[in-house]
Amino acid sequence: MLLLWISAAALEFLIWLGASIPFHLTMALFSLAFAVLIFRGYRWVFWINLGLLSLMLGVAILQLQIPSWANGAPPLAVWGRAIITVGMMLLHQLSSVQGWFGIQGRGRRWQTVFWLVTASLTMLGQYVLPTLKAFSR
Repeated sequence: MLLLWISAAALEFLIWLGASIPFHLTMALFSLAFAVLIFRGYRWVFWINLGLLSLMLGVAILQLQIPSWANGAPPLAVWGRAIITVGMMLLHQLSSVQGWFGIQGRGRRWQTVFWLVTASLTMLGQYVLPTLKAFSR
């Protein structure tokens, strides 16, 4: 997970160097900060990371369902982002990742909470962009 966030920070920084759009620099700094927090092993970062990934998956699903929400991104790029996001979410299921964050006693109840959080935030992610657009009118 740490390597993926560092890679995301580097990629966003390179995009920022080419495009000079402040959003990409902000995302690079955010990704780098997240990588540092993951490296430090803070337990709450596990859940924040899972929440962000779930929201990102929901937005990707929205963009696949309604291509006009993809802001010109090709469907293959949206599919790629969705697949990478699912892969990162599945990394959260590895016992070594859970052990890194000090999560002990992973039983049926923990799995239920994990997948309910994931499913709820993924569904919420599908409605974030349309809701924000509706409020901006």
